[in-house]
Amino acid sequence: PWYPTSPTIHWISPHRLPATGGLVTIFGRGFGWDANTGAVLLQSRQLVALSTRPVPRPQPVLRVLEWSDSRIVVQVPNGAASGWLQVRVRGRTSNRCWLTVDPSSLAFATAPSDVGIVGRYGQGASLSGGYAELLEADGKALVARPRTDNSKTIELKLLVRGLDKNSVSSISAEYLRQYVGVGDSVVESVQLYDFSTGSYPYGVWVEVFNASASAHAGETLRFSLPAPASRWVSYEGDLFVKIVVNTGNADARLLIDRLWFLWQ
Repeated sequence: PWYPTSPTIHWISPHRLPATGGLVTIFGRGFGWDANTGAVLLQSRQLVALSTRPVPRPQPVLRVLEWSDSRIVVQVPNGAASGWLQVRVRGRTSNRCWLTVDPSSLAFATAPSDVGIVGRYGQGASLSGGYAELLEADGKALVARPRTDNSKTIELKLLVRGLDKNSVSSISAEYLRQYVGVGDSVVESVQLYDFSTGSYPYGVWVEVFNASASAHAGETLRFSLPAPASRWVSYEGDLFVKIVVNTGNADARLLIDRLWFLWQ
C-alpha cells in the first residue's frame, strides 16, 4: 500500500565520491515499494526513472540498483557532477542531500551522520541526518558523556554505511576531537568490529587506534585500518565503530568535531 506522505531522506552514504563515480546508498522513508512510481533527482533534474521500459532520452547519469521503502542504491558513473540529491515519489519530492564529486580517488562517509561535519571548537559543528539520537541537534559538536552506571566510562558506538565489501581495498580515518575532564594517563581506544571473526555479535571488536585522551586536542588524527579492508565491512556494507575510554571522572566529556572514514 502507498500512503500520501512525502518521501524523506535521512542520510546518504557516501556523501563524497571520486570523479570515477561509485555506489551511493540513500536511506530514508516513504520511498514506496513500486520502483516505477519514483525517480532520483540531481539538481532538480530527473536523472533516474524507475522503469525498465525503454524511454526516448539520453543515457541517464545515475542507474538504480535497488529500491525499497527505506533504501535506494544508485550507481554514479564516471563524469557525474556534484549537486543536490532528492527522491520524488508520485509527484512528491523529498528534502535535499548534497552529493560531492571531486578529483579525489577516495569515497568517504562520516559517523554518525553522512553529512559533512565542519566547524571548530567554540563554534561547534552542524550535524544532521541519521542517528539523531546520538546528538543534540543544537549546532554544536557531538558530545559523549560517561555512562550512568558509575563506571565512568565513555562507550560510543557508531555506524558508517555505504561501503562495498567485495570491492573495498583500503580504509582510513580522520578524527578530530577533544576531551574535557580527563587525566594525562587516560587512554582512548577506537575499535572496529571484525566481521571475519563472525557475524555480529558473535565475533570480536579489534582496537585499530589508541592515544592519550588528553593529547592532540584540535589536531586531525589519521590512521589506516589493517588489511584486508573487507574484514571490517558487513555484507550489508556497514562499518561498526566503537570509541571506549575509562575517563575516571563522571563529569568528563568527549567532543567530536570530525570522524571521517575514507575508502578505495
